[in-house]
Amino acid sequence: MPPAGAAVSDWDDQSGFASGTQSARARAREDVAACALTRSRRIGLRHLDQPYRAGADLPASAIRTDVARLLGPTGILWIPASIGDHADHVAATVALLPLARELAAARVRVYADLPYAGWSSYDLPTRIAEALPGLQAKDVHLRGAAFRRKIAAVRCHASQLVPLGVGAPDMLRAEGVLARERVWAA
Repeated sequence: MPPAGAAVSDWDDQSGFASGTQSARARAREDVAACALTRSRRIGLRHLDQPYRAGADLPASAIRTDVARLLGPTGILWIPASIGDHADHVAATVALLPLARELAAARVRVYADLPYAGWSSYDLPTRIAEALPGLQAKDVHLRGAAFRRKIAAVRCHASQLVPLGVGAPDMLRAEGVLARERVWAA
């Protein structure tokens, strides 16, 4: 939760929020709704988004410790590829790459960040390819019921759809950037 009285970030302002606190609460509710649709569990870590960290770096060792504890001995680690260089995605990737190198290759997945990959490239960034050699790309093209389920979950994050739609007006359509997913695995 951003500190009370912190100026609203540009992204949160574009999303229609008057404060970071208001945004964080609404986004948590959106996450819960999306997780209910996807039958997944939301686990919030207590680390601020980039605009609210006041220039501080994401605490990489704390992120690694939290995620390693949650993974346990058999969980699969999913890491954003950081395509598009979103500051929080890059920070999460940098924080989690050392953990990924410690795990068996079969327990690591890297995913193309959407919609950013659809705007620029589905190429695996060099920093990940060098840290995790041997990853192979697999593309999935969602159609029909699978695509409709994904869009229903994405629509749960309504506060972000308008600003994301500026860069990807076709995002929610069957031919849009969300219909293609790419995952790299060993």
